[in-house]
Amino acid sequence: MQDRALADVLSSKPFIASFITFSDFHISNQQEQFFDNEIKEPENFDETEEAVDLFKKKETAPFNDKLPLLSDNKKERLDALFKILQSTQNSLQARRAKREILLTWTRSDSKTLDLLLMWASQAIEKKNYSKALDYLDNIIRLDPHFSEGWNKRANVYFLQQEFSKSIADLEQALALEPRHFNALSGLGIILQKIGEEKRALMVFQRAFDLNPTMTDLIEIIDKLEKKVK
Repeated sequence: MQDRALADVLSSKPFIASFITFSDFHISNQQEQFFDNEIKEPENFDETEEAVDLFKKKETAPFNDKLPLLSDNKKERLDALFKILQSTQNSLQARRAKREILLTWTRSDSKTLDLLLMWASQAIEKKNYSKALDYLDNIIRLDPHFSEGWNKRANVYFLQQEFSKSIADLEQALALEPRHFNALSGLGIILQKIGEEKRALMVFQRAFDLNPTMTDLIEIIDKLEKKVK
């Protein structure tokens, strides 16, 4: 039922025109991170302070935090990772699963696309958005079924405050990968900012259901629930 309602949100177009004239919009660091698909945890995650704290609290963080052997099939791999992400009581294991999901999304079947995506990410970090768009346009042209190309380009359009273009690319990303929690949260940010609070709430709730590690959404969802009642 929730997926059907969410599909109705994504297929509803009347709010699109609002983005074209919506210019008074400050992008906070928190909002940027919802779009950001880059993997910033260190490879040796056990050495982080959070991991150390968790291991000190054995009653709340069992040592069984390693991920199981995963399939090479992309769909089967993602299915298994989402099952772990949504069911584990171990926050370290959940973050491992989230990280692997993000990595899986960024891997294409083409070394060329992977290289273009890496260059686009580097250009975004340097705030060279025109160059990033050149790379991402080529990714989408070469493989329009690669969801991360659409999501990453939506990120750039968002940072440029090109909200109508961002929402269009987010819809494409979600059509290809409906569980893309970063795309959902990015969509929620824009919907919230233009006053589409019921739609924003639904999208944020779906993102959090998919990825319970997105704890920043808890306060946002709580505030929206109180406003839309």
